[in-house]
Amino acid sequence: MNDYREEETEENNEQSEGSGTLGGSRASIWPGVVIVALILVAGLAIVYAHSQKSEINTMAARDASLNASVAQLQNQLQSTTAKLNDIVAQQQAAALQAAAQAAQEQQAKAAAAKRSAHTYARRRHVLTASEKRYDALKARVDAQQKELDQANQSIVQTRSDLQANLDSTAAGLNGSIAKNHAELVALEKRGQRSYFEFDLSRSKEFSRTGPISLSLRHADTKHDRYNMMLLVDDNRLEKKNVDLYEPVWISSSDEPQPLEIVVNKISRNHIHGYISAPKYSIAELNPPAGQAGTASAPATAGAQPVSAAGSAASDAAGSSSAPAGSTAAAGSAQPNQSAAQPSQRAPATQP
Repeated sequence: MNDYREEETEENNEQSEGSGTLGGSRASIWPGVVIVALILVAGLAIVYAHSQKSEINTMAARDASLNASVAQLQNQLQSTTAKLNDIVAQQQAAALQAAAQAAQEQQAKAAAAKRSAHTYARRRHVLTASEKRYDALKARVDAQQKELDQANQSIVQTRSDLQANLDSTAAGLNGSIAKNHAELVALEKRGQRSYFEFDLSRSKEFSRTGPISLSLRHADTKHDRYNMMLLVDDNRLEKKNVDLYEPVWISSSDEPQPLEIVVNKISRNHIHGYISAPKYSIAELNPPAGQAGTASAPATAGAQPVSAAGSAASDAAGSSSAPAGSTAAAGSAQPNQSAAQPSQRAPATQP
């Protein structure tokens, strides 16, 4: 539109120039001045309008930027407000929870104190009852301890008495251990016990010797030991690892004193020894009424195996018949001498 005006202005100028040539130079000056002024005004108006438009655009951009900043600030403010609200809510919830927890702790402390008081009273009662029971139990224990001490003293005294009796009985029964046939003959001459010699070979069969039966199961010549099975009153007894010259005592229901078994020789699968038995059995020491005068006959008969065993042992040892005969005579003489006083020997042979 401004260009169109400029063209009209130029045409008017040309027309004015043309007319000036026709009307004179003075008349054509003022319209040119007016036109130039108008052009200057139009240019100024155009420049001003353009500058105003630029300012308007700049202000619009600034407004848009300010609006965006304001919106962003509002969003940040809202977010900050929400966070503050959350923090305040959390603090309030924490305060409420702390208050509730404090109240619970107070209640728990009060309940604990109450329970502690109740527990203390109950434990005090139980402790008092326990102390009473402890005192009573201690009194009973002290009384029982006194009884135990008295019983121990009695046991010690009884043990010493029994040991003394056993020692005296063993001394009376043992005397000495015969290590050969000659010593056995010397023991036999004492006339206190009956002696039965035996020679056993390794076998599962039992061999009758005196009042019992014997069976050799093992003979250890390296360590001088042996294992033996005994048949006493229909009961089987086993003796293991018995040393040479070690006495084995066996109690029998028919004998007032224990039987003594001694082995004085050990060879390969063979042993030699003797059995020492009381002169009289219990039936002979305590005969029925009216038979006291005949008590010497069984004693003499029971002593016969001693001489027979002595002579057999002498023959097995390779000795002459004369010592065996003298042994038999000595053996038969001693039982008769002992049988003459059965009532006097009976108390001494009680176990």
